[in-house]
Amino acid sequence: MSGIPVIAWVMFAADVVVPVTATAIISRRSRALAEAARSSRMTRAAGGPADSPAPSRAGYATALWLIRFDLVGISGVALVCLIVLRSRPSDLVLVESVLFGCCLVSLGLNAVFSRSAAKRAAEEEARENRSTRHGT
Repeated sequence: MSGIPVIAWVMFAADVVVPVTATAIISRRSRALAEAARSSRMTRAAGGPADSPAPSRAGYATALWLIRFDLVGISGVALVCLIVLRSRPSDLVLVESVLFGCCLVSLGLNAVFSRSAAKRAAEEEARENRSTRHGT
């Protein structure tokens, strides 16, 4: 792969590393949430107070679902562009830069959508708690 400028390799690495890192962080936090939910169930079974992890679980589930687009879409397209455009370095750098911008926009939208999913789950849970508390 000679003839590819260093900046194209850097942008390709960013197109791959950012989604992989985001997936690893979200996955790790999701697993920690699952552990907390298990211990919360044990606390609840022992008669102690429990805080429902449903909103966080909904947010992480949405985030993991949306991050697949970055892993497959952005990283896959970056690899194809690296292979196809290796003879045209200026076009390669431009495409890789645009892909990195798309990756950042996608991560921002992921944060917005996962937050709204968590908020909907919290509102639904609060509505459910009110209805059971009032007996309706």
